[in-house]
Amino acid sequence: MYEEKIKKDLYKILCNVYSSSDKIKNISPDTDFKKEGMDSIMFVELIIEIENHFKIDFPYEKMTLKQAGSIKAICEIISSLKYCKETAND
Repeated sequence: MYEEKIKKDLYKILCNVYSSSDKIKNISPDTDFKKEGMDSIMFVELIIEIENHFKIDFPYEKMTLKQAGSIKAICEIISSLKYCKETAND
């Protein structure tokens, strides 16, 4: 359930980055952003929007299109960061 909320939010963020909701209609959770025309500048924009929206610090080692190049990959990273943050606060 929590991951569905993350995915929904990621699609909204992608709309901003791609500047078009038409472009993301073809993007499934496993779609490679690079194959959909995402370049490094768009990726940095995406990461900044994700960090601001979810109030997280995206790990530098995961900040590549290879490691975080799909909704599924980013969702897993965000979920693990949120889980770590919540368990640290317990």
